[in-house]
Amino acid sequence: MFERAKRGDCEGLFRWHWVLIDSLEIFFDIMHHPYFGPKKTLKWMEEKHPESFDCYRKALQNLDMECLEEWVVHFLLRYQFLHILLKSWMALCCRWVFL
Repeated sequence: MFERAKRGDCEGLFRWHWVLIDSLEIFFDIMHHPYFGPKKTLKWMEEKHPESFDCYRKALQNLDMECLEEWVVHFLLRYQFLHILLKSWMALCCRWVFL
């Protein structure tokens, strides 16, 4: 969807906003925190994850591909980091069970 947003045409602009909306809900899934709509969710994000909040706010405020890409990269890096931690934790648990 991010690649389609780069087009800059009407569909690309639509997808730009779609990326921002969907990625916020996915971010909260990754953080294992319920999504309570934008008002409560953004407040929680600002308090608990200020770096992520600033990055997301910047992408909302600026119709600039660099800002959107920064949010997407930030989001993906957080996801990959958590995924790696989860895999490592599961591997440790499996070793412990079979000892």
